[in-house]
Amino acid sequence: MISNDAQLRTVREQIQRLKSALASLERDVKPKSERQFQVLSEGYVDQIADLQKLITVYVEKSDHRGQPAAGAIAIKQ
Repeated sequence: MISNDAQLRTVREQIQRLKSALASLERDVKPKSERQFQVLSEGYVDQIADLQKLITVYVEKSDHRGQPAAGAIAIKQ
């Protein structure tokens, strides 16, 4: 569960690291064996999906409290 913007940043960084690892697998393993790539990448894909769900819950919760969602741009009139 994400409870503040610092944790949100950390989770987003984790997603980026997972995506980088997945890209490495795709580059290095997939050309040799599509099946092996699918097996090895499954955990990364699942973790990314789980972390993305945490972000969605946090952002939606922030919106409901009347606070701007993380990453939202405030417009002053």
